[in-house]
Amino acid sequence: MSEAIPPELRARVEAFVVKKPAARELIDKLYAKHAAAPTADERRSIEGLLRSLVTPSRLGLWIWGAILLFVAFVLGSIYFSERQQQAALERSVPAVALVKRMEDGDCLIGTERSRCLRFELEVHREGAAPYTGSLTHDLGLEWMSRVQPGSWLTIGVNPDDPNDLVFDERALAVAPPQPPAQ
Repeated sequence: MSEAIPPELRARVEAFVVKKPAARELIDKLYAKHAAAPTADERRSIEGLLRSLVTPSRLGLWIWGAILLFVAFVLGSIYFSERQQQAALERSVPAVALVKRMEDGDCLIGTERSRCLRFELEVHREGAAPYTGSLTHDLGLEWMSRVQPGSWLTIGVNPDDPNDLVFDERALAVAPPQPPAQ
């Protein structure tokens, strides 16, 4: 004996067909299969197919939501990193440094127009003996010629920890600093 499709499902299917008339042929085939199904399990299976057909998929929304969340995280990380860099520069004392070595760095986030570099520097602070330190910075490609080994840079040094060096990319827009008098 054939059981009828539940009324709430039939109403949803008919509303779906009104929105998408091209689906009428498929719906009619599923209705016929449902009517001819010999077991209740087969009818439930066909009803499940009908439900999945008329229920909008939320997968696309979840995917777009995840993408937007990831983009917001990346942009937030970039903004937070830049704010930390600016705050560190503001509380640092200026120093000049000789680039001794330059190699690939390990920055978390970079762009097409920048390279993450690790610099080994000979730091010259006023009133202190020169010492060696290192820092990692995501540097814009336009400044690459200014940071080659043998170049002099203006950097910031944390007054509380002389090994905490901060790259001052703004200082690259002016002439390089003079080497300290020996």
